[in-house]
Amino acid sequence: MPEMCRGKSVRENDEKWLGVLRQMVSGHSTQANKIWERLSEHQRGVILHAAGLKARHCRYSWGQFSDRELHQIKRGLQRLKCMVEMFKGLGSLAFQQEKKPSPSALQAARSVPTVPGTPAHELIQARQQLRQQVANRAS
Repeated sequence: MPEMCRGKSVRENDEKWLGVLRQMVSGHSTQANKIWERLSEHQRGVILHAAGLKARHCRYSWGQFSDRELHQIKRGLQRLKCMVEMFKGLGSLAFQQEKKPSPSALQAARSVPTVPGTPAHELIQARQQLRQQVANRAS
């Protein structure tokens, strides 16, 4: 049947089945190709680093990779996924540095009176005496 006589739905159906056949022949490489092409060079670089490939590959199109390199990329992605899983359960507090008290806060804490007769009071008194002895020797 000539192409002009065929209906629009028949052509759409043909395109659909051609797509299915292309997918069967080329596998998931077309999906990976689409994802790869959408990534920035920086994102590609992260994947390539995890795969142990050189940074120059970030400008490669998907079709330029050898089977060995594609396998390395797959392994790199698996490594990245495992690393993400390690951090998965951590909350936002895990990604904050411990805040050190300011010098004025330390001084204020040192000047708080302690209860005489307690071990903490005795330790603080002993420390203050040592500081005074060191200061007297230095002058």
